[in-house]
Amino acid sequence: MILVLLVLFICSFFALVYFYKQYRMTKLVQRLRDEGWILMLDAHNCGYCSAQIRFFGSHFSKVNTIHCDDKDNAVECSKTKALPAWQKNGKFVKGAKLSHSDFEELFKNSLL
Repeated sequence: MILVLLVLFICSFFALVYFYKQYRMTKLVQRLRDEGWILMLDAHNCGYCSAQIRFFGSHFSKVNTIHCDDKDNAVECSKTKALPAWQKNGKFVKGAKLSHSDFEELFKNSLL
C-alpha cells in the first residue's frame, strides 16, 4: 500500500513539473509574439540555430521566424551578420537564447 502511494506521489510530481515547464514555454512564446520578436535562423547550416529550435521543442511552430536558408528571405537576412538573431523593430540581437533567463535578459536589456 505504501509502495503504491509512493509511486502515485512520484508520478504526480513529475506530471506537475512537466505541465509547469509547458506552461512557462507557452507564456514565453506568447510574450515573444506579443512584443513583436522575430527569430532569424538557418536551420540547415547552423548548429546554434538548431539548438534554438530544440529549446522551443513543440512550441517552435508558434515562434515568428524568418528562415534564412530560404532564398525568398535573402533581403531580410542580409541585414544581420550572425545567425541566429532576434529582430524587433528593424534592430537585431544576435545569438541563441537557450534558457528562460536568457530571454529575461533579452526583454530587460533591449532598448528596441
